[in-house]
Amino acid sequence: MTAGSSTLQRMPQGDSRSRVLICALLFGLLGPGCKRSQVWLGRGHEPVESAAPSGNADAVPTQGTERDAGERDLSSSVDSGIPPLVEDLDASADAAAPGLAATSAGGSAPEADGGGPAEQHDAGSQPTFLPSPRGACPELIDGTVRLLDTPVRLWVGAEDAAPGSLLIYWYGVGSSTSEASSRLGAVMDKILGQGGIVAALEMSTGRGADTGTGAWHTGDLEVVDELVACAVANGRIDPRRIYTGGCSAGGLIAGTMVYMRSSYLAGAQLDSGGTILNEPLQDPGHVPALIAAHGSKNTDVVIVNFAELSVELAARVVGDGGFAVQCDHGGGHCATPMSLREAQWQFLLAHPFGIRKSPYQAGLPNGFPSECQIAQAP
Repeated sequence: MTAGSSTLQRMPQGDSRSRVLICALLFGLLGPGCKRSQVWLGRGHEPVESAAPSGNADAVPTQGTERDAGERDLSSSVDSGIPPLVEDLDASADAAAPGLAATSAGGSAPEADGGGPAEQHDAGSQPTFLPSPRGACPELIDGTVRLLDTPVRLWVGAEDAAPGSLLIYWYGVGSSTSEASSRLGAVMDKILGQGGIVAALEMSTGRGADTGTGAWHTGDLEVVDELVACAVANGRIDPRRIYTGGCSAGGLIAGTMVYMRSSYLAGAQLDSGGTILNEPLQDPGHVPALIAAHGSKNTDVVIVNFAELSVELAARVVGDGGFAVQCDHGGGHCATPMSLREAQWQFLLAHPFGIRKSPYQAGLPNGFPSECQIAQAP
């Protein structure tokens, strides 16, 4: 965010977005399930319930340098049509949904920092809805690819260790995609070591609502949808382990994604984030897990008070039936210490999509950062 940016204000739910009853039009595609399914609208629109449910602050200093990589083209145009859906994976456990590689809900879980499986009691379940590719998918390798005409930087783990987790990272104003590697540090190493992918859009599409200072927009989530669709279709990621994170303006869109992509997002880790929007849950039946780190209310302020936004979002998640942890490290803006970032990743591994009850419900694990506490409903 820059000093000259206008003051951010919360936007009312659904502001500037048309709501259209299109269930009847899609009845032939979705069938009777349309009555309990949320449909996806084109760019700049939120999913609409139709008798049914779902589908920077100041520049952040970076230290890492991006790897050399050629840009790969994807000839997939962005239009105002409705992105295709992948419907209810649990309804047919023996067959993959259209556009998806078959994925078992079982299998071994990634190991947490303590050395044991992160999912000790509940491996989660497949997302009810996943987007399917709108165009030909590019090869997912280290470097920059183009998705819906938008460049996306990828860091990709070894294919023989796949499927792993997918972490969508959003950087702050004045920064770049290299912020992902410099701020995630050892967390990125763990993700890649387990066959996962870290991705960061290189620029905003500029479409949809502004999620904070004009840095990112809700239309950018369509690009994420395409990445998710391709990564799942190629068998590179576990659909139960799709996460997001970011700092400052990046933390604001990551917080927004918790609600606008609840149909497939398992959880989010924020470093001075929150949301200035008031979007409904895309899938009312699923609330992603959240762990929000922030500084003090006196120091984590750049145009907006990120400490307050973080606390408010955590409370909202709990109030909507989800599980959240908020961590006040007492420092400045985007100053989450590395030990806390690693604890955030440990938290996400313990919360795959569709988990019935948080393993942290009875209390945070021994050795978890003392500045963290389980959030309460407002």
